[in-house]
Amino acid sequence: AKGRTNTQALSSCTVFAATGSATQGGVPMVSLTLGFFQEIKQYVILVAFPADGERFINLTEAGKVTNNTGMNSKYAWVMTAAVNAPWPPCASSWGLPSEAYHHYLQQYCKSPSEAVEYLNATPKGGVTGIFLFADKSGKVLAYECGYCGCVMREPGDLGENDFVATTNNYNSAAMIPYNLPADWFPDTYFRYATIFKELSTARGGTLGFDFAKAAWLSNNWYDAA
Repeated sequence: AKGRTNTQALSSCTVFAATGSATQGGVPMVSLTLGFFQEIKQYVILVAFPADGERFINLTEAGKVTNNTGMNSKYAWVMTAAVNAPWPPCASSWGLPSEAYHHYLQQYCKSPSEAVEYLNATPKGGVTGIFLFADKSGKVLAYECGYCGCVMREPGDLGENDFVATTNNYNSAAMIPYNLPADWFPDTYFRYATIFKELSTARGGTLGFDFAKAAWLSNNWYDAA
C-alpha cells in the first residue's frame, strides 16, 4: 500500500458486505462510504413505519426519501452507481432511476431474493448499478446490474472469504465489457483494489464498525494494475 498523495475528498462509493467467519460474532453487515458532496453539511436519519410494507431506516436527503443504503426489518442493502460505457448496443439511460429502487426495495421487498426479482422485472435507468445485500440468515451477495443485464456474485466467486465488495465498476466476467476503460475512470479500480486488499488481509472475525470506520478514513491506495 501507499498513501494517497492527493487526499482531497472524493465523491465516490466504495462498499462491502460481510458475514460468518469474517465478522465480529458472525453478524452479517454492509458498509458504504456514501461518497462526498461538499454541499451536504448534515444528514437526517429516517426511521419509517409505513402503513403498508416493511419498517425501514436510512439516511435521507432533500428531494428523496431514501439514500443509497438502508435496512428494513428483514435485510440491509447498499448500492453503488454503475458507470456504464455508452457504446454497447443495449446502452440506454431510460428506465427507473436509482432513487425509485432505493425506496421500493426497502419498503416493499422482504428479502434479497424479492429485491432481485424486482430488479429483474424493471428497466434500470441512469446509474442504477451494483447492489450488495446482507440478510438475517447471514447470506450476503452482490447483484451487478445495468441496462445490459444483471449478474449475481457471491463470496468466493472472486476469491473472497465470507465477503463481497465493489466500487463503481463491474467485476463479474459477464458485466466487465460494460465498464468504462480504466484510463477514463481509474479511481474506481484503485478503490476496489484497496478495499479488496483490506478485507482479504483482515483477521477472521474482525470486520465490524471499527474496521469499516478505519477503512473509510484510511489513505491506503493499492495499485489496481
